[in-house]
Amino acid sequence: MHLCTVRVRMALRSRLRKAKLKAMSTGLYLLIVLVFALGGTIFSGYLSIVRVVTKQCPPDEPCALFLSLPACWFGFVIFLGILGTVSFALLGYLSIGSAKNIMLAASAAGTLFAGYLMVQEIIIYIRSKTMHYSFLLPACVYSLMFYIAVFLLSLAY
Repeated sequence: MHLCTVRVRMALRSRLRKAKLKAMSTGLYLLIVLVFALGGTIFSGYLSIVRVVTKQCPPDEPCALFLSLPACWFGFVIFLGILGTVSFALLGYLSIGSAKNIMLAASAAGTLFAGYLMVQEIIIYIRSKTMHYSFLLPACVYSLMFYIAVFLLSLAY
């Protein structure tokens, strides 16, 4: 067999292996993002429901406001958008490329949003030195972790 033919076959086999690996990792990528999106939606949904029902944020926490509305409502909408996107991708209604781009944009917006709120909480803490939170840290920190996880996963994929 000619050396050039052998190289072409090896290159094709390598590409085929990489494509199979990529196809297997697509499902895993979407499932991991689904877990983070579901967790963020449940967490921000809980905060939103508590805010609507009791007219205050969870016990012993100040309510972060954005545009005069509770910040958890905005977080809920962003997480719901990510959850919807990953769900449509898993069901095959949305291409993986489109879903990845939407999730990158939504998680980047969520990261900036939660990061901004976290800075505000740090400023409040520095001024008062008496803040304590029922979840150990401000809620925006946990949301920020979820957004960063989705962003990094989407960036790496």
